[in-house]
Amino acid sequence: MIIESKKLVDLTSSDIEEIQGFLKSNFCTVFHEPEFNRIVSTVFGTDFSYRLVYNSDRKIIALCPLHSVKEGLLSRTYSNPAIYDVRYGGWAYDRKKVSIAELMAQLRVTVWDSLVYWSVPQVNGDDYTFMTGKRRFETGIIDLSLSVDDILHKCISRKRRETIRSAMRKGVIVEKLNHSNLSTFVEQCSYLKESVGLKSLPSDFFISLFEQYAPHNKIAVFASVLNGEHLATGMVVGNRHMIHLWVAGKPKTISQNVPRQDLLVMETIKWAKETGSRYYDLCVLESERLPTIARFKLGFSKQIVPFYCITGKGFGHRIISRARKVLGAK
Repeated sequence: MIIESKKLVDLTSSDIEEIQGFLKSNFCTVFHEPEFNRIVSTVFGTDFSYRLVYNSDRKIIALCPLHSVKEGLLSRTYSNPAIYDVRYGGWAYDRKKVSIAELMAQLRVTVWDSLVYWSVPQVNGDDYTFMTGKRRFETGIIDLSLSVDDILHKCISRKRRETIRSAMRKGVIVEKLNHSNLSTFVEQCSYLKESVGLKSLPSDFFISLFEQYAPHNKIAVFASVLNGEHLATGMVVGNRHMIHLWVAGKPKTISQNVPRQDLLVMETIKWAKETGSRYYDLCVLESERLPTIARFKLGFSKQIVPFYCITGKGFGHRIISRARKVLGAK
């Protein structure tokens, strides 16, 4: 194996073309893509690079996106910065050419650095059974090769189906938002995050992603509407491998007591299927921190798969972090 680290600014057009071709052919998420990571790096000020693995013929066989943030002498590196709602990352690789065990051995932590590594959802078998010290998380998946009718009756619970029908009887419709009314989603997203104690994200982040991916049918924003009132919003984003129900929103006040989200999610599933993507991801089940949202999502999928977080700290980083905690306690 030939291993190189390349900063985004140093990638040539042929490098990017090769990376995009590799990602198209091997299971990955939109969060692995060069343009998505460029936007993350620009909006949040991270130092982005790819760890690239080549075979002897100089063909990419694996890659891992890495975002670093300096904190004085120390640095923090993320395979995907979940703090900015970049949900998955880690190694994307050709299973026929290299193993995940070989690749994880290449993510060495330097003395002053820490690493937070998140994997992709393990829909094709659990690659990380050999790893110790990992934290397990879960998400719900829908197989988009199923017909819409099969998804409705085999994946979605009776309660959710009844709520979808109730919304339709009461006149709720789902609209696809465009650039001119994207602000509705941004406002509702900020309010929802604040209501559950999470930090809202900059509007530039969503607007830049929408401008980049909407023309390629890789991102969409939907709103459930009744009598002109936007009851809920949701953004879905992804690629040919997987579409994610990524970020949702709700208004501060709602004047109409009707189901708001179920029909919206169903329409995003239909859209994801129309794009030709393979899987639909409900994007993380947080049963302890956000139990209400987790229960809602579980009504749409019976296929629960794991993904993992693996962390490491260099010796210098551990010493200084420990000293800071002691001084902070005093």
